[in-house]
Amino acid sequence: MIPRRVFPELLDSLEEGDPAALRNRRDLRRLNAVMGNHRWLCRQLERLVRPGDRVLELGAGDGVLLRKLDARLRGRGVTLSGLDRCASPIGLPAGVNWIRADLLEFEGWADYSVVVVNLLLHQFEDDALRGLGLRMGASARCVLGNETVRGRWHGFMARASYLLGMGPVSRHDAVVSVRAGFRPGELRQLLGWTEGRWRVEEHVSLLSALRFCARREDERGP
Repeated sequence: MIPRRVFPELLDSLEEGDPAALRNRRDLRRLNAVMGNHRWLCRQLERLVRPGDRVLELGAGDGVLLRKLDARLRGRGVTLSGLDRCASPIGLPAGVNWIRADLLEFEGWADYSVVVVNLLLHQFEDDALRGLGLRMGASARCVLGNETVRGRWHGFMARASYLLGMGPVSRHDAVVSVRAGFRPGELRQLLGWTEGRWRVEEHVSLLSALRFCARREDERGP
């Protein structure tokens, strides 16, 4: 078994306006489109949200997913918020909230019933994931997201990302992300969601995304 190893990603060392950082964001939009990550999250949320839900996206970045969710969930009585260390992106829809904060220092979990995360959790060491799982699971009834998968085949696919026209930063970070990714069943253990309270469904997509949906066992509904 290949051990999980977390290394810094190049993107984290770049200023927000650095051309390489801007290209990386474009690359990530292309990657998410190819992998179908946003489409899957939108479908799941359309199925799971209820009127009055407050939905929080972690690592919301350039706000692309938030815009898609706003279009798909408008009129459903749902409040959307994004959390990231960067400033609020230009052009967020009216009514979509932005929280500028470090995820590990965020203390507002009690305000959110649904948490969404896309290709972010692999950046954290095991101990940080355990603490994060306890905090975001204390109030949320549902947590869903996409993550990288750790394995030789997935590493090969990451190294072949140049075929999608990815820039140097994106190619480097793709390999780092796979090395820090998760094998099926591993993420729920690291988050501390293996006992009683949570029902976790997960599968690996055709293009190597680990898709997961965690719901409290006392959760009722669709």
